[in-house]
Amino acid sequence: LRGKSCPICLEKLTDRRAAAVITACKHGYCLACIRKWSGFKRNCPLCNTRFDSWLIVSDIASRKYHKEHLPALRDDRQTLTYHRWNSPSGRRRIIRRSRDVLENSSSRRSRPLPWRRSFGRPGEVPDHIIHERKLRWRAS
Repeated sequence: LRGKSCPICLEKLTDRRAAAVITACKHGYCLACIRKWSGFKRNCPLCNTRFDSWLIVSDIASRKYHKEHLPALRDDRQTLTYHRWNSPSGRRRIIRRSRDVLENSSSRRSRPLPWRRSFGRPGEVPDHIIHERKLRWRAS
């Protein structure tokens, strides 16, 4: 850890800052940063490896550390409430979805975007055609 920096806050990991090393993948972070991160996700920010413990490095120079196991991550259910205007009772309807469902559904598209787009080579296709293709692609 000596000479390295925290990938989350980008500050140097020094003897004055408590550091933590994820046991599953051996990536190092500031203890405060990885504690905050682990409250939301239990995947390493760098390599996405699942973890449930880390080694707290109390003194980098002497290599003293102790292992800390994390409690199970709460499955907070997020509640979406909306008013159904056309319902006969006029009552609110509550939909409960897990965090995973909400994260995955918001990032989905109807079809995946290709890695690269080609609108035609300059000189081979007129500029107005390339411009039109770019506009169509942006609208899709």
